[in-house]
Amino acid sequence: MRVYYSPLRYPGGKSWLALELRTWLSINPSSELVELFAGGAFASLLAVVEGYVSKATLVELDPAVCAVWRSIFSPTADDLCALIEKFTFDEKSVRELLSVEPESEVMLAFRTIVMNRARRGGILAPGAGLLKLGERKKGMASRWYPETLCKRIFMLNSYAKKFSVIEGDALEKLSTLNRRKSHVKLFIDPPYIKLQERGIKPLYRFNSINHRKLFELVGKTHHDFLMTYDLNEIAMSFAKQQNLCVEKIQMRTAHAIKKEELLITRNCL
Repeated sequence: MRVYYSPLRYPGGKSWLALELRTWLSINPSSELVELFAGGAFASLLAVVEGYVSKATLVELDPAVCAVWRSIFSPTADDLCALIEKFTFDEKSVRELLSVEPESEVMLAFRTIVMNRARRGGILAPGAGLLKLGERKKGMASRWYPETLCKRIFMLNSYAKKFSVIEGDALEKLSTLNRRKSHVKLFIDPPYIKLQERGIKPLYRFNSINHRKLFELVGKTHHDFLMTYDLNEIAMSFAKQQNLCVEKIQMRTAHAIKKEELLITRNCL
């Protein structure tokens, strides 16, 4: 059974990986988790809420996603939920909201949550279309659960002191962490290679990274890490060059499609 802690329905989310995450977090435990390419931040939320770590740092380049997390882990969580509760979630209201640039961070967070719920697959990248059929063909409003969203937000806000949000480049943060002596756990879930290589429409606003450099930095790190990748020869080749352990794992997409991905670690789980 999957657990859901985040108000974001994030494309490429890792709720299907919960059992493996718990196993990894239990081995060589640390008081701190750093989640690079945080996005929906499933690993960090699970690690803190379920008591595996006492602190989590989310590293994310997208300012809109960072606005969501900063608002949730601050007193403005109340204002964010007030906006969610009073919003009429229909196509007209959604289009009006998305056509206006937000004037505050909490409005940016609210706009991002609405966009995430209104667009197909929760995609935040430019060009993604709005939902038509929705869940069970009940339309756009079938993806809007204001009470559930606010329940999750208030629950996460109660852990606010245990979270930090860094708006910045994950590779730069990893390079800095590699010079840090104290031990942390690193969860790394980058934009996948196949999207970049095949010209597939991006799932994220910031979709392009230097995968070779990421593997080189991971190969040098003294921190315990768990990295996920799409199943492809490029990632497997980079992992082999750094003498990393690569395992295939079956996952199930949001549309119940079974596929394999890669789990990459220093030592196999």
